[in-house]
Amino acid sequence: MSLNVSSFSFSLGLTGGILFVALILGRTGKTGPIMWTMTGAANQLLRQFGLLFFLAAVGTSAGSSLVSTFQEFGLELFVYGILITLIPMIITTIIGRTFFKLNMLTLLGTLTGSMTSTPGLAAVDNLVDTDAPSVAYATVYPIAMVLLIIVVQILSLL
Repeated sequence: MSLNVSSFSFSLGLTGGILFVALILGRTGKTGPIMWTMTGAANQLLRQFGLLFFLAAVGTSAGSSLVSTFQEFGLELFVYGILITLIPMIITTIIGRTFFKLNMLTLLGTLTGSMTSTPGLAAVDNLVDTDAPSVAYATVYPIAMVLLIIVVQILSLL
């Protein structure tokens, strides 16, 4: 799916296209004999495999340049990264608990979904026996992913 208007070009790319189609098929539910939903056990198995492969890929690619990045930029870059990550999470937690009276498990799912952090969701899921974090994550994640794709496209023009 691609949109090209004079100097502005927009494309969902492979990941965005798959997400878009999955959202449509999930809403459809069934096409003839094909069910577009899966059992809870199959969903959990795919989630664990996906998380395993994702963390392996991210870990091996990030680990190769970690030392050189630290040597080049020092501790300052890592401190900025920590602040950029923690400050929005703290503000969101305060607003969610104070004004919206969100359950902490729902809030944790919402936070991990808004950060598109599948490892964060896995950490929360391993601590609880309820689906509340996963439901909140699944609600917020598609919106965050689409907005992330759009914002990256806009920032690339600047």
